[in-house]
Amino acid sequence: MKKYIIILLTALACTISCRKESSTLPQTQSPPAINTLSLSDVQAWYNAQNTATNLQTQSTTKTFSLHQFSLDWNKAGNVTTPKRNWWTLALPGQTAYKGLKQGYRKLVFTKDSTGAIQARILEIIPDAAYLHIHHGADTKTFTGLVFVYNQQYQLQKGMVYNNGKQVGAIRPKAITLNATASTKAPQLRTDMVAISESCDWIDDNYIDGEGVVTIYSYQVCDYEIYDDGMDGGGGGGAPSGDPLGSGGGGGGSEASAPDAPVDLPDQPKAPIDPKAFMNCFGSLPDQGAKETITVYVQEPQPGLPFNYGVNSVGHTAISLTKTVNGQSITQTVGFYPTSSKLAATGTSAKIVDNTNLNYTVSVSYSVLPFEFNAIANFIANPPSTYNLYTYNCTNFVYDACSKGDITLPDPNGNMGFFQTGMTPAALGGSIRDVSDILKANTNGGTVGQSHGPCN
Repeated sequence: MKKYIIILLTALACTISCRKESSTLPQTQSPPAINTLSLSDVQAWYNAQNTATNLQTQSTTKTFSLHQFSLDWNKAGNVTTPKRNWWTLALPGQTAYKGLKQGYRKLVFTKDSTGAIQARILEIIPDAAYLHIHHGADTKTFTGLVFVYNQQYQLQKGMVYNNGKQVGAIRPKAITLNATASTKAPQLRTDMVAISESCDWIDDNYIDGEGVVTIYSYQVCDYEIYDDGMDGGGGGGAPSGDPLGSGGGGGGSEASAPDAPVDLPDQPKAPIDPKAFMNCFGSLPDQGAKETITVYVQEPQPGLPFNYGVNSVGHTAISLTKTVNGQSITQTVGFYPTSSKLAATGTSAKIVDNTNLNYTVSVSYSVLPFEFNAIANFIANPPSTYNLYTYNCTNFVYDACSKGDITLPDPNGNMGFFQTGMTPAALGGSIRDVSDILKANTNGGTVGQSHGPCN
């Protein structure tokens, strides 16, 4: 307390002294604050830059310069925080993560602590599940990775976000170049904030917007990392504007997140009456019947454990077949949200006929009549709520099978940067792992025609 009283008295004395001298000293204008940056200053600085950098891509050497971009200054966005302001512009080029193009880039101009203008390039990779839920990116809710490069296109640092809060950091990782995979060796190893001893750094890589393989280390912890003012808030609340997401802050034409992954396979189809579909099996007797359950999986990226790929986020469907005396009925259905915009908190559900679904793996089980009927009854009375994380198409099929005492291969896996649960990717991978034991089909195919509804 004494310390604060002394500081207060000192400040008061200085104020009084300044007032006494103001009558004799000439009035001078205060220097401009370093957090005030005009667009004209940015343009003048940009036009004066003439540096170029050689970058080593996977196949060749290329020259990088800020002036290789054609910038539309009329679309510059201004973002302001209590510490400073910065200007942002969209950049062409798209990043690739886990072999898929799923990111976007921004050019940022700001001032450092000395008042000097600096350019930074942000490469932003939203989490695929996050894009599915939000159909875009917004700083207040952003989940994903942000890489920060200097104007020579050297990786400086990065941030890991979950629901708008910075929960981890990215640092460059120096590597040795080799003849088979030429890569860019970062020139700087950024000093990091204190890291909990219980946390480990994990090595990873992605291909940046210039086609260069970037090796980095990342870590996720359950605390917030100190905000340096450049990244939009280390968990202390988003700045005005939207530097990571869909625009705003005075610039509605800023770079926006890539389009959300397309609808789930067969999602646009109209819902069916599951009771009417399951009623058809009652037209055939149980005695002497051969009854089969088949699980079809359309993996997002066939053969790979990715939750987003050429088949969007994939799908898991279930098929029931009953055959008696040469007569056969098959119904193949799937569990979906009624809305194309998925919701982490849940949305109403529907059952869809998955006729003609293209699948990548499948597995079949022979069951007894009472097991078959238990599965059909579950499908006829499905859960009413779909939740991307806790109850999706894979959860539905897993539960349906369990009603008939079928235990599927492990369907649990990583759903994004921060979620785990049942996914088509994980189930498809597990089926492949035990395909010899289960005599599973790993060559894929197309689901046949369902019988349709019965009164």
